[in-house]
Amino acid sequence: MLRLAVLLCLLAVPAAAGERRLLDAEEAAPFRGIGRLNIAGNRFCTATLISPQVIVTAAHCLYHPRSGARVPLGEFRFVAGLRRGEVAAVRRPVRAAVHPDFVFGAPDFEGIGADLALLELGRPVPAEDAAPFAVGAAGDGALSIVSYRRGRAQVASLEGPCGPVAVFDGILALDCAITYGVSGAPVLALDDGRPRVVAVVSAIGRALDERDVALTVLLAPQIDRLRAALVEAPRERPE
Repeated sequence: MLRLAVLLCLLAVPAAAGERRLLDAEEAAPFRGIGRLNIAGNRFCTATLISPQVIVTAAHCLYHPRSGARVPLGEFRFVAGLRRGEVAAVRRPVRAAVHPDFVFGAPDFEGIGADLALLELGRPVPAEDAAPFAVGAAGDGALSIVSYRRGRAQVASLEGPCGPVAVFDGILALDCAITYGVSGAPVLALDDGRPRVVAVVSAIGRALDERDVALTVLLAPQIDRLRAALVEAPRERPE
């Protein structure tokens, strides 16, 4: 999880009236397409199915946080619907595409607006096991974040409603507090029956009133470019 020390462009706004809680078994069923993206056996991000064979996450999750080197695809496992040891599916990615404008370690906000990546899985995940989410724009309804996070790594958590604080350069700042592991998690619009992915969590920022906010990347304006990049990416041997 990236952290930016001060977010000068945000206005001070009232704290959100949302909550953060673990999803129980019944509540978690519609969100099985969200999973933990295990990385090299020692860290993780969150990722989301947007088709039976493609997941979206934050681009910085694909890099070693200290060396800045790309992590080999063989070191990733997508664990869909993880809940206390039970899973909907486990898949190894065989192809990955980072947003063409993303630069790992770019200063300040330069890398945030392109902090997106798609990964193609070796085999599709059947919809009856974990249904993928549509990509769409935010409406007038509530936004929520569903994620795996530090301290809650075995069960998905829901946080929301998250109110928008600002939108700039493809970045949507939300007044929900986030922590490590939430990188790559989907921001979901829940206002029309079926949740849709509006944005992807990238980093922690800070408002003028010293409150942490979530910096997320709007997905719909970037999805066509990302899908084109994934088609061009080399494919490893499937599972």
